[in-house]
Amino acid sequence: MHDYKGSVVELDQQQRTRLNEIIESKILRFCWFQSLRFLLEMSNKALRVLAFAYKTIEADADLESKDEYNVHNIEKSGLVFCAFVGIKDPLRDGVEETVRKCKAAGIKIRMITGDNKITAREIARECGILDKKSVVMEGEEFMKLIGGVVCSSCRTAECKCPRSKALADAQNRVVRVDTIANASEFDRIYKNLDVLARARPQDKYALVIGLKERGYVVAVTGDGANDAPALLKADVGFAMGVSGNCLRICNC
Repeated sequence: MHDYKGSVVELDQQQRTRLNEIIESKILRFCWFQSLRFLLEMSNKALRVLAFAYKTIEADADLESKDEYNVHNIEKSGLVFCAFVGIKDPLRDGVEETVRKCKAAGIKIRMITGDNKITAREIARECGILDKKSVVMEGEEFMKLIGGVVCSSCRTAECKCPRSKALADAQNRVVRVDTIANASEFDRIYKNLDVLARARPQDKYALVIGLKERGYVVAVTGDGANDAPALLKADVGFAMGVSGNCLRICNC
C-alpha cells in the first residue's frame, strides 16, 4: 500500500489482518443495512418475507440435535445467505366489503396472525380493519402485559385443577376456570387492539378468554390444529380449509 508520502510500503501480517477486519466489518455493516432496508420495503408492501441460505454438510453430520429453542444446531452457523423473497398473499374478493358490513353491524373484527407487525399492519389496512385508534401489538408483548392466563382459583398458569367436568366429578372437585392474570391491563388494551402480530396459539386463547370474561360473544376462525383451544373456547368456532372455506362450526 502507499503511505502518506506516496511511497509503496509492504504490510506485515498484523497490518494485513487488521485491514481485512476493517474491510469485512464495513462490508457486513453495509450488507446488514441493505438487508434491513429490503425487509422493511417488502413488509410495508404486505409481503411475507423469507430468507434463503444454504450450507455444505458432511455425510455424517448431526442432523438431529437441537438447542433449548428447538432449533437444529446444524442450522445455526456456516450458512451462506442467498436472497430474500417476498410472497404476496392477495386478499380474497369482497374482504373489504365484508369488513365494512361487520363494522356497520357493530361487529368488532380483530386480526390475529403469525406475520410480523409491519406486514400485519399493512394487510389489516388493506382489509379496512384499522382506524386512527387501532393498536397493533405482538403476541409476546401482549402476554407480558396481561400476565397470561391463570387458574381463577390457584392464580397460577399450571395447576392440578381438573379441566373437564367428567374429571372434576370423579375427583369431587370444581372444574378449572381460566382467567386473565392482570385484568386491569387487559381492560386498558383490548378495546383498541385490532391486530395481534407474531401471535402464538396461547396468545389467541388468552384474547378469547379475556373477551368472554367481559361479556362479549366471540367468534373465532382458525386453519390449524394449534387453533383448537381458541376455537373450542369461543362461542362460535369456524375451522377453515386451505382455500378459506368453512369446514365445520362448533358452538361451545
